[in-house]
Amino acid sequence: MPKILHRINANKGSVNAAIYDASGEYVITGGQDKLITLRNAQTGKVVQQYEGQGWAIQGLAISQSGKRMVSCGEGRSVVLWDVGTCGVERKFTSGHSQRVDCVAVNGEATVVVSGSFDKTVAVWDTRSTQHVPMQVMDDAGDGISSVVMTDMEIVSGSIDGSVRTYDVRMGKIIVD
Repeated sequence: MPKILHRINANKGSVNAAIYDASGEYVITGGQDKLITLRNAQTGKVVQQYEGQGWAIQGLAISQSGKRMVSCGEGRSVVLWDVGTCGVERKFTSGHSQRVDCVAVNGEATVVVSGSFDKTVAVWDTRSTQHVPMQVMDDAGDGISSVVMTDMEIVSGSIDGSVRTYDVRMGKIIVD
């Protein structure tokens, strides 16, 4: 059995999301306490906390550079953060009708993908002045539980038991 390196009991309530940044230096958590916490991965010491989501945090993603982070949650919103200033860059609030459970970003978080309990996957352009998603995929039979993206594909996992791969260049979908 693997040895536990650190056990952190800093959150009040459940921890719903935990990720590493690209360097592996930091662990970022979010949960029922509505806080996002950035910790040193080696010591577990809190480096920074982010407030402003307003609801329980369900999912987190961070850019390759570590400069931008995205959170989602029960309030049906997706929030883009500036990691260095702890400030909210943008809130996307018009894409989902129920809680948002998962998020993914491209390399520099210029594109964000979110998956919701409302059975949709939304694609957001963080450079746009529009407050609506640039695309919504609504072909799932149940809530979206996970999303991941590459330069050319979006993959979503659904409670309906399917994995869907969207080719964003060709506008095609593959259902497994």
